[in-house]
Amino acid sequence: MPARNTFRVSRPASPRNNRNKKQSWEKARSLTKTRSRRPFSSSLPLIILGLLVGGALAVIVGPFSQNPKPIPTAGPGPVVVSNRGATRALVTPGTFLPVPTNQISSTPTEAPATLEEALHQVIAKEEANLGESAGYSMVIHNLDTGEKFEDSSDKLFESASLYKLFVMLTVYYDISGGRLSLNDQITLIPDADASAEDGYTIVSPGNSLPVSALLERMIIDSNNTAGLMLLFEVRAPRMKDIVADLGFTSSDFSDTWNFQVTAQDLDLFFSRLADQKLLGPEYDKPMLDLLSRTQLRDRIPSLLPPDTHTANKTGDLDGVKNDAGIIYLPNGQRLLVSVLTHHVNDVAARQFIAELSLAAYNFYNKGQK
Repeated sequence: MPARNTFRVSRPASPRNNRNKKQSWEKARSLTKTRSRRPFSSSLPLIILGLLVGGALAVIVGPFSQNPKPIPTAGPGPVVVSNRGATRALVTPGTFLPVPTNQISSTPTEAPATLEEALHQVIAKEEANLGESAGYSMVIHNLDTGEKFEDSSDKLFESASLYKLFVMLTVYYDISGGRLSLNDQITLIPDADASAEDGYTIVSPGNSLPVSALLERMIIDSNNTAGLMLLFEVRAPRMKDIVADLGFTSSDFSDTWNFQVTAQDLDLFFSRLADQKLLGPEYDKPMLDLLSRTQLRDRIPSLLPPDTHTANKTGDLDGVKNDAGIIYLPNGQRLLVSVLTHHVNDVAARQFIAELSLAAYNFYNKGQK
């Protein structure tokens, strides 16, 4: 608060002649008494002047000399925020008194009426942080109510590690057809060795790991060497045909080193998997189990209550942050979240996906604890 101005009022000394200065104290007193007996009419100007000066002092000093009374937080007076961010309450016209921060009541934001409204609130708040050239695609889908929000869901985006979902699908497709088993050993060839990118080695070139171990490394740890070993085993062109035959037609697996997917296909994948209608319960349950143990939890699950059950898979490249999966709501419903991004600020993109997931979770969890 700026310092208050201090007002001082001084009274000019009354002129005294030389004779009066020499008077004794008693004589001065008698002179004063004599002067006080002036006719009322001659004193009237001085009285009026005194009243005016006294009134002015009362107006100026009065509000500052009083002890401020507590200001009710729910009172009718408006709340004003100064240009320095200090909040003040209007008590009387033209008079402001400070209000403690913990007494300021704010109007709660009205709960969104629809899923679309809930998600648009997040988009409006977070979109600018993604970056000037950022793009995103999403499908947020309540599998049990059928309510769905889509934005650019048919647009192709770099899959990053989300291609591993379709490798897993093809592996279990081959297991269901007897071409592979979980115990089969796969040998690492040099072209599949991505240990430099992973930052650690799961097996040395020329050595083998079982399909079961590679599936766990590929999905739970998102290990790139394991993903390439399984991809080379099922063969990328063949995977492309199998995935298309299973109905995932909007994604593009033509270029082995640049797979592209759509949020539409990801939503279809998790819709069928959640209902165990992808390859059937015998193969869908182990896929769900793997996805529920995903270690990287900095997107869909990150802002949800710690005990929330999720099954999801992330994808990461420079400027690309993806996540897709299932959130199991406390009311028993299943919420599918598929979000793809590109040309983004990585930190902002992770926050964006987390906020979208939380907004959808809260929308369907209204009134729940």
